[in-house]
Amino acid sequence: TGMFCILAVMGWHSTMILFALSTNFYLSVGILVVTGMMFSSSLVLVLTVLMKTGRPEFRGRLMGLRTLAIYAHAFGSLGAGAVAGALGAPASAVLSGLFGIAMMLVLALIAPKLRRF
Repeated sequence: TGMFCILAVMGWHSTMILFALSTNFYLSVGILVVTGMMFSSSLVLVLTVLMKTGRPEFRGRLMGLRTLAIYAHAFGSLGAGAVAGALGAPASAVLSGLFGIAMMLVLALIAPKLRRF
């Protein structure tokens, strides 16, 4: 499950980059479909890892922390919007995708239990 989680998050960010670089409308729509599948898969897999690794008495707290993390996404969107205003939307999406891949690689390196989960 852990390795699938890592791959889904990296796939989600990779398809964001592909979408940003695509110039064909129909290809872009197909990429967005795959992006949505990767995003949904990553959310489900992250929740699965949290629920399977957390002790039962802490699962409610884990869900609360996860909810706070999702709400923090809006602040990341502010930054991405500022970058889009300065460099353009495609550049912002590419940078967001690269940042997401880099952070997932760092997490995979510093959390070997996640890879083996």
